[in-house]
Amino acid sequence: MTILGKSLSGGLFPVSAVLASHEIMLQLKPGEHGSTYGGNPLACAVATEALKVLEEEGMVENSRVMGERLREGLRSIDSDLITNIRGRGLFNGITIQERGGRGAYELCHK
Repeated sequence: MTILGKSLSGGLFPVSAVLASHEIMLQLKPGEHGSTYGGNPLACAVATEALKVLEEEGMVENSRVMGERLREGLRSIDSDLITNIRGRGLFNGITIQERGGRGAYELCHK
């Protein structure tokens, strides 16, 4: 199951969606699922157009390429504090090894 928030409209209009297989979605009965930003016809139209732009401009492929580039650059950092770099597209994570009471928070605020 994937939940998409306001970014579904390209940041232009509040809208959300839930993506799942039929098997999962059929488990929800009327009244069991609700959304603050779901079901608005204008929001749905904006989201549809935003999805078209994602496809037409190759943004998913660009995210893949740029994410690989980002991870490659992060891996080139010579630091024994970085123990793992992982991600998909531009959604990435870095594991920072805590040492001497100093962890990711202290490193980022250095």
